[in-house]
Amino acid sequence: MGWRGNSFKKLNICKIMISISLHGPPFSGKSTAATLLSNEFSPRVITVSIGKLCRGAQLVAGFRSQYGHFLQSGKELPDELIARLVNKRLQSDLPSDAIVVFDSFRTRGQLHGVVTKGFVEPRRAAAVVLECEESACQDRANYQRSMKQDGSRDTDDQRTITNGCNYFKENLPGIKEEASLAGMLLVTIRHASRDIEKEVFPEILAAIAPITRYLLPSRRESTATEQPGQRRPERGHRAPR
Repeated sequence: MGWRGNSFKKLNICKIMISISLHGPPFSGKSTAATLLSNEFSPRVITVSIGKLCRGAQLVAGFRSQYGHFLQSGKELPDELIARLVNKRLQSDLPSDAIVVFDSFRTRGQLHGVVTKGFVEPRRAAAVVLECEESACQDRANYQRSMKQDGSRDTDDQRTITNGCNYFKENLPGIKEEASLAGMLLVTIRHASRDIEKEVFPEILAAIAPITRYLLPSRRESTATEQPGQRRPERGHRAPR
């Protein structure tokens, strides 16, 4: 089933300050990076996990009758369904100047919908690709299970991870091409690390600096230099020299 560009409805582009989409094979660190980004730019971050949206949709009445054959055959859900789920998620109340982190679009069509249908301006969007060899993904999966950091994914066996890595490799050229054609910031980080926070996340932050410059200073940063008891000048009035 092909991509339908009108699957994504127009949103108020001014409310979404920047968009960061994370791409990579299973256990490459996407969800960890999404959590770290949320902590870094809190409280304006909206994290949209494509996997969680799909798992949640399976609980809705009528879903299996319409899309059950995709689940039974192991195929990816159609792009227009992903678009509808994401659209519904972002139609909820967004904070002013929201930062949206997508974890993660798996096809070119899904990424295309976000960039071109009014979610965010391309110059304020980044596609971060975490390239990780299958052996490193398997190692991270085993490490997480041993540390019991992600018990919800205990059912991911070696074959599931292998299939996910192959699917990622198959779709990666299209995702990169879509990001480049749209004018997004394209970041590729190759790693084999277990410690995403210390060894990979600093590289992500440095790479997305060209779009995070659009962020307005936070209240905490703007008040850090104020002296106790000092009044901030009202809008329209100059501060005394």
